[in-house]
Parts: sequence; structure tokens; C-alpha cells
Amino acid sequence: MDILYFIITFILGGVIAWFIQSVRLRMENRVLAERNESLDRNLKEAKSQLGAAQDKTLELTSSLAATQADFANAKEMEARLTKEFENLAHKTLEVTASKLTDQNKSNIDQLLSPLKTQIDGFKSTTSQQSCEVCAIRIVAVDPCVIAHTLFPDLVLAHIWQQLVHYYFVPPYS
Repeated sequence: MDILYFIITFILGGVIAWFIQSVRLRMENRVLAERNESLDRNLKEAKSQLGAAQDKTLELTSSLAATQADFANAKEMEARLTKEFENLAHKTLEVTASKLTDQNKSNIDQLLSPLKTQIDGFKSTTSQQSCEVCAIRIVAVDPCVIAHTLFPDLVLAHIWQQLVHYYFVPPYS
């Protein structure tokens, strides 16, 4: 009977060991399954983040290309506008300079016109006085010679001398 107890105990110990081992394996299996599910979730999440990052990279790359194209267009536009501004400024400067030149010319003419008339008057007065002075000098030098040269007739020469003395020779003080 001892052997029977021993065999039953041995079998019962084997069943209990098998049962414990089975429970422990199930528990490890569950832990591994949960760990596997967690890793699968992490993998899916990492893949979705990778896809989002790749999409974001593509979006940023296309945005960068568009920005670079806009920048190149802006540089080109700036150069064109600068040239247009320079041309416009040059034209404006030419027009302004022309108007200013015309205005200055008219202003100078207005300023110098009275001076010119005064100078012309002075010239005519000077030349008239110079002629009178010359005539006076000629008459004063020798009116008799001039009178006899111009008028061989003595009566006319005498009248002419008196006229010259009356109009051109100043009275002596």
C-alpha cells in the first residue's frame, strides 16, 4: 500500500505540477500576448507618426520650393521696379530741369530787360553826347574852317558859325 500511496502521490504530484505549470505558462502567455499587443500598438503608432512626419516633410519641401520661387519672383520684381523707378525719376528730373531752365530764362529775361533798356538808353545817350562832344570839339577847334569848307559862300558860312556857337558851344563863364 505504500507503493500505491506513493504512486497516487506521485501521480497527484505530477497532476498538480502539471496544473501549476499550465497556469504559470498561461500567465506567461498572457503577459507575452499583452506585451506583443503593446508592441504592436507602439509599432502602429510609430508608423503613423512616421507617415505624418513624411507628409509634413513633403508639405514643407513643397512650401520651401514655393517660397523660393516667390523669393526669386520678388527679387526679379524688385529689380524691375528699381529700373522703372530710376527711369521715372530720370524723366521727372528732365522735365523738372527743363521747366526750371525755362522759368530761370524767363526770370532772367524779366530781370535783365529793364537793365537792357537802361543800357540801351545809356548807349544812345552816350553816343549822342559823344557826337555832340565831337561836334563841339570840331566846332570849338575851328568852326571857321568847317564853315568855309562846307559853305563857300561867306554869308552862309557866317550863319552856320553862329548856329554852331548857339547850339553846341557852351557859354563861357
